[in-house]
Amino acid sequence: MNSVAVQKAIKGDKYRVSMAATFAVASELSRRGYNVGLTVGNTPKVDLICSVPEGKAFKVQVKGLSGKTSVWIQRRFLTAPKQKNLFLIVVLVPPPPEPYVGPRFFILTHAQAIQRWSAYTKKDGTPYSSTSGDGLYWKDIEPYEGKWEVLPNQS
Repeated sequence: MNSVAVQKAIKGDKYRVSMAATFAVASELSRRGYNVGLTVGNTPKVDLICSVPEGKAFKVQVKGLSGKTSVWIQRRFLTAPKQKNLFLIVVLVPPPPEPYVGPRFFILTHAQAIQRWSAYTKKDGTPYSSTSGDGLYWKDIEPYEGKWEVLPNQS
């Protein structure tokens, strides 16, 4: 498969992008000294269970993107009561050009994600309403690039 075919295959494959994003976050958190466990099964708000070595636990919802687009997030994540131990990490997983360019990470607290989403309104000022899901625009995710410091610290 040539590189253009590989780029098209990965860009259009949400499952592969999602898996790449989840493993990239798990890898980066492990590299930073956190304990990380992947969830298995139907856990809509949680993809990773993490802790600092002393045992302070937190949860991570991972969303992978192959381009600078809006990210779809299940409505129940955005309408749930704010949780201090829940985080959203959006990963921009680039297609495989040469030379390799690694993923980019955007880290939001649950409260920040809710706050950004809550600000979206229709032209008449009423909030958007959806039964299946909602999301965040790229412009609202981008300022959170590399904000690892919002995660529980190791001290």
